[in-house]
Amino acid sequence: MEPISKRLKIVEEVTGSTSIQAADSTAINGSITPTDKRIGFLGLGLMGSGIVSNLLKMGHVVTVWNRTAEK
Repeated sequence: MEPISKRLKIVEEVTGSTSIQAADSTAINGSITPTDKRIGFLGLGLMGSGIVSNLLKMGHVVTVWNRTAEK
């Protein structure tokens, strides 16, 4: 059997993505216009609550559902 690394074609893609700090500064500088579409979010765990919080800070309208109503 040959090693898996020889059987797989590994492709690297340069996306030109920005860092989290750059995205934060874009949001703070007001470069993001809230969408007129409705955003729905399921689950407010550690990651979901942070995402929804950021969407709300930027002026988006967000509807959420979570198993635990207290959250």
